[in-house]
Amino acid sequence: MASFSDFLLSKAVLEIHYNSGYLYWDKSGETILNIQKENPDWKWHSLGDKGMQMINEKRKIIAIYHWNRVWIRQINVENLNQFKINSDKITKILFNNFKIQELERIGNRYWFLLPCASVEIAEKIIDKGGILQIEPEKVSAFGKKIVNKDFTLVLEQDDITYRIAIGSASRPKVVEIGKDKAFRKFNPEHAILVDIDVFTTKVYKISDFVSSDFIQRSYKKIESNLLKLFK
Repeated sequence: MASFSDFLLSKAVLEIHYNSGYLYWDKSGETILNIQKENPDWKWHSLGDKGMQMINEKRKIIAIYHWNRVWIRQINVENLNQFKINSDKITKILFNNFKIQELERIGNRYWFLLPCASVEIAEKIIDKGGILQIEPEKVSAFGKKIVNKDFTLVLEQDDITYRIAIGSASRPKVVEIGKDKAFRKFNPEHAILVDIDVFTTKVYKISDFVSSDFIQRSYKKIESNLLKLFK
């Protein structure tokens, strides 16, 4: 079986909900300037129904914030340091400018890809893990051959919930002209996709919360246990 380092981190997401960021409407312009002062690579992109959107093209990170939540996503993640650094800076500015006192929901989501030579090999690796056992005779009325064993588990530990979805994935058959090496690396033709959502609805005081600490704890938990899903 592969090692953890063989998994590609296709996406990393931090989403935080709060309920009293009414200064969003008064402080949006100032917030953009504050974020750009911290890091000039951040550029204003658009304003839509979901809120203000900013993009850091260099790090492939998007941030969208509104009066009640902030959503930060990085794609093609080589390491988690820039995601943690940028998440810390943005959330600190938002919480300060919008006078946020409490957080109602905090979540991390990760999309891991394990490249495989074929879909069939991906399915065999998933099946070998033995988490989801299906007896063919129980479903034979619907078909004689099981071709896919994608599944989702939802687990709870103390105040943290883990939603784990595992399945095979194939890149769409499209012509890719001019795509860079990073794109090709993080978009293998066939792979096992592991989608892990880690979240809590425990109410946190701002003084007790640091974005990078939450990211680090959830990631380390996954790093220590991901391979067990396939053994």
